[in-house]
Amino acid sequence: MEKKNLKNILLIIQSVFILVLLIMSFLSLKEDTFISVFSLITLAFVTLYGSILYKMPHGNILKYAMILFSTNIILSNCIYLYNSSNLPNSLFISLAMQLLAAIVVAYCSGRLDRINRNKYLFLLVLAMLLIPSIICSIKVFKATVSFGMILKAFYHSILFITLMIAYFVRYDEHKEAGLIDAPTK
Repeated sequence: MEKKNLKNILLIIQSVFILVLLIMSFLSLKEDTFISVFSLITLAFVTLYGSILYKMPHGNILKYAMILFSTNIILSNCIYLYNSSNLPNSLFISLAMQLLAAIVVAYCSGRLDRINRNKYLFLLVLAMLLIPSIICSIKVFKATVSFGMILKAFYHSILFITLMIAYFVRYDEHKEAGLIDAPTK
């Protein structure tokens, strides 16, 4: 009973995170650039997976969500690097951490059956996403107190937390579905 209550609490926390992020993304969408549209597609797919699709036991949907998430991080950071000329060292390190996190998430998306190994890698990814978010939000908070800008700094962290919660909460059901779908010899 306690485990089910913990799962429900985690799902509620995840839903609040993603709902706030979704509202903030729609309110702050000003540009019609490729990365803005791709970020909204990623957010919509992760929202859909985090709220509804995680209930359908099938690992490929989560794999696609993780690959889309990784691609979003890589594209947004590459475009940011392309448009910026002189980056401070702290920002360059933050971008490198995010890119490494994207690579690890893409790697883990192909190894979803290895939950014991993935939990450590996911904690590492969470740290690699949270550290740049915290650094960015501190800089934003010093300049101006803007909840929207601080939330935007945590965009990738919130998306990853949503994927991570959905992965761990429904792992057993996905594993059983995969065993049922597996061809017998």
